[in-house]
Amino acid sequence: MEAYRRLAAASSDNEVAAVVEELNDRYGPLPEPARRLVAVARLRLLCRDSGITEVSAPSAATVRLAPMTLPDSAQVRLKRMYPGAHYRATTATVQVPIPRAGGIGAPRIRDVELVQMVADLVTALAGIPQKDIGITSSSGDDADRPVSSKERRAR
Repeated sequence: MEAYRRLAAASSDNEVAAVVEELNDRYGPLPEPARRLVAVARLRLLCRDSGITEVSAPSAATVRLAPMTLPDSAQVRLKRMYPGAHYRATTATVQVPIPRAGGIGAPRIRDVELVQMVADLVTALAGIPQKDIGITSSSGDDADRPVSSKERRAR
């Protein structure tokens, strides 16, 4: 419970990495639920730094982010990345369909993959390098390193 509070209170990637390192030292590799918490903590930091205060899933098929003010170039990028996405300037809201794990009829992505998709969306629209928000090393030391989508797929 204390680790959860520390992750929620973390104000930087370094603080998140310190909690992860301490948990690894104490208990060994983190179980999947703990890895999801770490990914959400890192997404929370990324959104805070980007001025986003709301990330929600109004349905099982979409994710909504707000507030997001997008210049024309970012709106074009959004439509190119997610053809079914909608941007509403009046409410500064972006709504994006959650991709499927495979072809038509496959289940939609979830858990860390969904959190990573949202992080990729935020970084792409902000024009900053993508970040792997999951745990990529036992200590999380490389969390600040920009990661290409090709490199992420290879993992």
